[in-house]
Amino acid sequence: MFANPQVETMDHAQLLLLQGQKLSKAVRWAQEKTAFFHESLARQGVSYTDIETAEDIRKLPFLTFNQLHAVPMLDFSTMPLSSMLRLSALRDGKGALTRLYTNGDIAHDIELVTRCLVSAGLHRAAVAGWLGCGADSRLLDIQYGLEFVGAAVVPMGDDCSAWQPLLEGSHLDTLAGAPARIRALEDALAAGGEDLSAYPVNRLILLHDSAASALAPLPKAWSSLKIYHLLALPEFGTPGIFLPCEAGRLAFHVAEDLYLAEILKADGSEAAAGETGELVLSSLEAQAMPLLRLRTGLMVRKLGACACGRTGLRVELTGISAAE
Repeated sequence: MFANPQVETMDHAQLLLLQGQKLSKAVRWAQEKTAFFHESLARQGVSYTDIETAEDIRKLPFLTFNQLHAVPMLDFSTMPLSSMLRLSALRDGKGALTRLYTNGDIAHDIELVTRCLVSAGLHRAAVAGWLGCGADSRLLDIQYGLEFVGAAVVPMGDDCSAWQPLLEGSHLDTLAGAPARIRALEDALAAGGEDLSAYPVNRLILLHDSAASALAPLPKAWSSLKIYHLLALPEFGTPGIFLPCEAGRLAFHVAEDLYLAEILKADGSEAAAGETGELVLSSLEAQAMPLLRLRTGLMVRKLGACACGRTGLRVELTGISAAE
């Protein structure tokens, strides 16, 4: 199933043209509106006027996690806080990382999450619950995405004492949340002599804030469930960039209409199909906090054409960069 078939099945040549147009605008926006990229591009001796095609992304300097954490948040912001719609402090392996969002950013994130949920089989007849704290903006995206799909949504919060009654009364078929939350739910059920098999849950949507989380082995008790993985990187503030089209596998389509992806081998060259490299991402329409050429530290294998019918780049997560 497709949430946005026009985009998800776009011709490659058309996609490249679209990316080039968006990249030029994104670099201009970042250079003119943020202190960090104004200085970074000046040091590199490059300007938005040098960016005409998607391939011109190579002219830009890399952005690293260390820079994201070392530089004040407002140096990446394109406008004053009074112009933002949301502020969320998300945690990664290096500590708290604040993300800012405009109304347009939130709309894009909900669109991406909706694509992921539809790919995972969610529809208007589904009943889905999510576990966690609503202060995490990525979970709000899940909430709004589920509602956009038309599913009945049960926000279960992070109070484990409330989970079993919600499970019993709502007849959930889908649970979404970080693996640690799902395990905590199982522990809460076990304390009452039950487990998930006592309920109609047949699908898990696991949110991972790091490659280490995604690559960790899953409990054997989950083997009978359909499991879809979402890479919810704190740096980008949304779980929707990587679309899972195959249950149980760490293989994803990248949302290339909104993010330009490079897969770079150790020598800096672009990986071909079947080859592995580090994933480098650039936001193409981020309004509040654009990110250009962020080295994600994710080692991925570039996959070929996909049977699902989506034409965008497909990658499989294989590990973590030694540099990270």
